[in-house]
Amino acid sequence: MDKIMSVGGGIKDYGPLVVSIVTIWAMWWLGSRQNRIAKEQLKHQLYKHRMDVYDSLRGILLALPQKRQ
Repeated sequence: MDKIMSVGGGIKDYGPLVVSIVTIWAMWWLGSRQNRIAKEQLKHQLYKHRMDVYDSLRGILLALPQKRQ
């Protein structure tokens, strides 16, 4: 049992490395989720603006035939 522990330097020596790897992965995962949420929010905000432009253009196009008469 002591031979196994002494060959790799012991499991305790890998603790900080494992914690670092898990922390880096968690930060990457959270960052990618936040990025996806931000893209979805932008898509919804643009939809509202596009709908406003569409409604304005529709109102103008519907008013044009009425002015000609």
